[in-house]
Amino acid sequence: MIKKIRAQHISIDLPNETGPVWIRAVIQTIFKNKSDYKTVQMVDRTGFLHREVNQIATQMTTITDPVTGQTIQVSGAAAAILIRKFITQWIVDDFGGEINEFGDIIFPEE
Repeated sequence: MIKKIRAQHISIDLPNETGPVWIRAVIQTIFKNKSDYKTVQMVDRTGFLHREVNQIATQMTTITDPVTGQTIQVSGAAAAILIRKFITQWIVDDFGGEINEFGDIIFPEE
């Protein structure tokens, strides 16, 4: 039997505007058959981990973008900004408003 672990759930917690940003993950354990690597059992919530974004801001990793084919090196801080930009645009798309010069989603006064 082969034991595999993976992130089952990833969340980004921003408790308030000025507080630290936390990244949390729930770990899932999967047991696979050694001969054909097929999943035999999945066990949810077998562990948890968390990091404050400031702890990973300078951590670097290299990825290949599956759409553009470009290989890029990014920091944890850049990844956090990238996720924020995507989510901010999704909020505007679904709820309206506009993004101001501070990166905040605002609505005109009524």
